[in-house]
Amino acid sequence: MVGIIQSTYGTTDNQTLVNMVHEFYCNEIQRYYNYPDWSERSIWEHIHMHMQSEHVQTSEAIQTMTMAMEHLRNAGMCTRDGERVSLDHKATRLYLELVKSRDAIINSKFKRKSV
Repeated sequence: MVGIIQSTYGTTDNQTLVNMVHEFYCNEIQRYYNYPDWSERSIWEHIHMHMQSEHVQTSEAIQTMTMAMEHLRNAGMCTRDGERVSLDHKATRLYLELVKSRDAIINSKFKRKSV
């Protein structure tokens, strides 16, 4: 169920996400373990509550920054014009700022865990 939420949150509308989780719960969990019904409203409240947690927000920020960094790398911070390679200074600067910001978030996350 967590995989469904992580892979579709922010990429599909909320009702579709809730429907997917509800269907999975009914077919794969409730059916085998005889758990009580879980309403779609309660599912949304559960998802929304957890998506607002500091842990989830931090993980989402790290994931977004990492994806942006991959895009910059794949798009090419360097361009080849014939035999000459030129550096895209703006893209490189942005990439380095993302690395620095992402690393600061990761380091603060680990410091919070160790305290």
